[in-house]
Amino acid sequence: MNTPNALKAVATGKSTAQEARTPYESLKRQLESSKAEFLPLFGNSQQNVDRFIRVVLNAVLSNGDLLDADRRSLISACMKAAQDGLMPDGREAVLNIYNTKIKGRDGARDEWRKMAQYLPMVGGLIKKLYESGEVTYVDAACVYANDRFTYRRGDEPKLEHEPTLADDAGLIVAAYAVIKLKNGEVKREVMPRRDIESVRNASKSKDSGPWVTWYDQQAIKSVIKRAYKQLPKADAFEKLADYDNQALGFAATPHSVAEIVARQDAPALENNPTDGITANTLDMADQVGAGYDADEVQRQAARHVEPPKYAALADRMTKCEDADIAGLILDEGRALPADQQADLQKLYDAKFPA
Repeated sequence: MNTPNALKAVATGKSTAQEARTPYESLKRQLESSKAEFLPLFGNSQQNVDRFIRVVLNAVLSNGDLLDADRRSLISACMKAAQDGLMPDGREAVLNIYNTKIKGRDGARDEWRKMAQYLPMVGGLIKKLYESGEVTYVDAACVYANDRFTYRRGDEPKLEHEPTLADDAGLIVAAYAVIKLKNGEVKREVMPRRDIESVRNASKSKDSGPWVTWYDQQAIKSVIKRAYKQLPKADAFEKLADYDNQALGFAATPHSVAEIVARQDAPALENNPTDGITANTLDMADQVGAGYDADEVQRQAARHVEPPKYAALADRMTKCEDADIAGLILDEGRALPADQQADLQKLYDAKFPA
């Protein structure tokens, strides 16, 4: 049985075992030795803890730089993600690498060290909206220059988005969120690129990290945060949004950042194809962007985010021949109702008995 010292050993990156291990094996052992510490964060569900560890290890396999990061920071990032109830699977959250300068002692040279941090992604923010119990549907996406997009305000608001099927979607020119509440109300929010850039420019990491690697995700998160101002209060969402603002290095206080996100009068950028986006009617079918080459998979994922469908996950589980991949399918099903999660688990157990 693990003792309270187990987490301390994990956080410091130390192990009581004497045999040599690869960095991956060492991390795996550290995570598994701290299961007792993770359990309360997952409602004492051993299955959820096991899934979390699988997702973390899969993230490490996908990004080997994480193994070179300060181990204490990596474990701390995992614990923070678990505390917030998010999986670092690329949809709800990611484990991100950044460099920080460590001041040398006693005249020694300063050194740069890789650190790990966890960042909420679009799926994580949307998950917290669903968990509030007030939201029944969310559609949040980026608009590309070659898409067809119409947005009208007034007595009969309307938002229509027809993504282009062309290989070159063009530059991101806007982001929007459509949120349906349990009382039937529909809230809509649109941010032109100039407003997205205003938020970006408030971040200390505007020219590196997430704003470069995942610009589409940052744009969608920004419009969701603005749309939240129209929604019933959700403490878990606010807590996550505040953490995200801090992790992104906003120079302003969280309150000021919220004001930036809420701006309606941001100055237009030179040569910005979205200068007319705040008009009552917006049609960008004829606008040509500068050839934004985002990864197609990431682009498609960003365009439409909704709860997973049991039938699709069950079909994938039935066809899956790899236990690790099947475990990731289980992770995707965490947003399903409890009975459907149980059915998906039964499919997994039948296909991959212990």
